[in-house]
Amino acid sequence: MKKLISVLCAFAMVFSCVIAAAQQDEQILAGEEKTLKISEQYSEKTLLTVTIASADVENVNSANRPVFMYLYSTDSKGLFEEDITLSSAWNSGRYTVYIDAPSDARQFDFFYVNPESATSLAVVDSINGCTTGDELFELLTTDDNAALLGLDKSDELFVSYAKDALDYAIESKDGDFTFESFEKAFNDGLAAAKLLENIKNAEVYGELEDLVKENADILGVDFDGDYEDVKQKSKVFVEMFKNIDEIEDLTSVSEVFDDAVKKVLKDQKKTSSSGGSSSGSFGGSSTIVLPSTDPVEPIVPVVPIPDTSFKSYSDINGHFAKDAVSGLSAKNIISGYPDGTFKPDNGVTRAEFAKIAALAFGYESKVTGVFADVTADDWFAGYADALATAGIINGYDGMFNPNVTITRQDAACIIYRLINQKLSAEEAELFDDNADISDYAKEAVAKLRASAVVNGSNNMFFPLANITRGEAAVMITNALNVK
Repeated sequence: MKKLISVLCAFAMVFSCVIAAAQQDEQILAGEEKTLKISEQYSEKTLLTVTIASADVENVNSANRPVFMYLYSTDSKGLFEEDITLSSAWNSGRYTVYIDAPSDARQFDFFYVNPESATSLAVVDSINGCTTGDELFELLTTDDNAALLGLDKSDELFVSYAKDALDYAIESKDGDFTFESFEKAFNDGLAAAKLLENIKNAEVYGELEDLVKENADILGVDFDGDYEDVKQKSKVFVEMFKNIDEIEDLTSVSEVFDDAVKKVLKDQKKTSSSGGSSSGSFGGSSTIVLPSTDPVEPIVPVVPIPDTSFKSYSDINGHFAKDAVSGLSAKNIISGYPDGTFKPDNGVTRAEFAKIAALAFGYESKVTGVFADVTADDWFAGYADALATAGIINGYDGMFNPNVTITRQDAACIIYRLINQKLSAEEAELFDDNADISDYAKEAVAKLRASAVVNGSNNMFFPLANITRGEAAVMITNALNVK
């Protein structure tokens, strides 16, 4: 059975959950955790008797002895806090904690899981008698069977993915399960189910591409075959994205990938035989213009015809961004105000930056309705949708927030996705405020700095500051100059 990558294991934590017992909630103590944490508030210097017995024992007495009994006292503030070590000789099962104080009796239940106990091993034996995922699910949702294996039936992961995970466990079964091998198979199944959901719910092709590349082994995707002959490899994932509804399980991911490779190679052959150039058009009614990120046969950006009537703006003389502003204005990528000013120190909204980036890197305006807060009539809709479809910009829960001023780190992320394949592999010195850069933007800022696309001031990047119109012009110009 193939091993899922570590990043997915974060989703597979239903087994062996370790939670300190709370008085009102039934908890599971499993795996190597054998400490029951108790915290109660009483009066100061109160004597307490703590008794632990199997929940099946209705009356604890000399004939039905508890598994634990000890006398304690609260501190000067009336607080009782104790970590009680549980015995490895106990069977797995439900236990009741009784806390007796003068005129005050309290109790709560918890599950203790011992992988070597007869009760847990009996559940494993029953599991080995199941032949389908449905049978396993019925077994684990009956009585306390799930808890005897350290599984919490109310856990969100269990509720959402248990059936898929159990199907996976049955398919991967090689001989009888042990407690440990079933735990691994179930956790791997949870991770696989979550991965499939992420793939099917990818919002842009770039997100789908990352998931497939990061999990190629478990998905059975082959990047060494015909894929190597694809000149514009981004097209494969765009084609996959267009047919994402065909993905029904993890196995079908590789099938959709192979079909996408064949389709792109077929289109590539047609283009070559007709003597045409690669324009980013994939046939049908969907046309997506991709950035020239692949080293072979790059797509030539569609640069607007220069506006020869452009002279200059009245407020950029002596400004650090003068040359960048003038150059982009001459290409009709950016423009000024009716009064002849550019206002280089004003902020830039997400909508404005999307249009500038799309025009600069040759993305055709095409309204596709990606974002809930962008309508077809919005002046920026085609640019935002084109970049979103290509995986260059992302929204927030389906929203674009067009009128929000964009930060320097978010602008850097967009530029990074546009020219990533052309950036220097060398490592650059970190900015002094690198700790202020959000984790999702650190790589983008570092690589852009290594290629002199972004520059700071006194070795500071100011990632959370809003980018100005002048700074945006410089960043875009520097990115266009990367070879």
